[in-house]
Amino acid sequence: MEYLFRGTTKGFKGGTQTIKAGVTPTSSNPAVATLYSIFNKTNHGGDGIVEIARTSDMINSILGSGYLAHDREVVVKMLPEIFSQKTMNVTTGVARSVLKDMGINLPAAVKDASTFDQLLKGLPDFSGEQVLDFFQRVTGNQN
Repeated sequence: MEYLFRGTTKGFKGGTQTIKAGVTPTSSNPAVATLYSIFNKTNHGGDGIVEIARTSDMINSILGSGYLAHDREVVVKMLPEIFSQKTMNVTTGVARSVLKDMGINLPAAVKDASTFDQLLKGLPDFSGEQVLDFFQRVTGNQN
């Protein structure tokens, strides 16, 4: 696992429970983070983004897998606001476009939780090569 992804909206400092716990829920799957970004943008407004962190930058802060297996969740012992400062980000639109080119079509908006859950459960797992491909495409880095 080389990268972690967090789907959010620009400037969102985390929910009450994550702030209280001092953790940031992330995903090893960029499609999951993109879906969260879409859902949050649709329901809370703001600019949807996908934050991307190198695991090597978080190595001493990674607590391990979270409770949500279908989220491919990885919990980072760090407030979301601090996590955001250590990441790069791309817009939801860029992430959706790259995923579409990779054969994963996500809607521009997801209003209700049941649709979100259905879409989430239908997302494929990503291999390490696919995660790297996503990262290279969204950053324009084709090394």
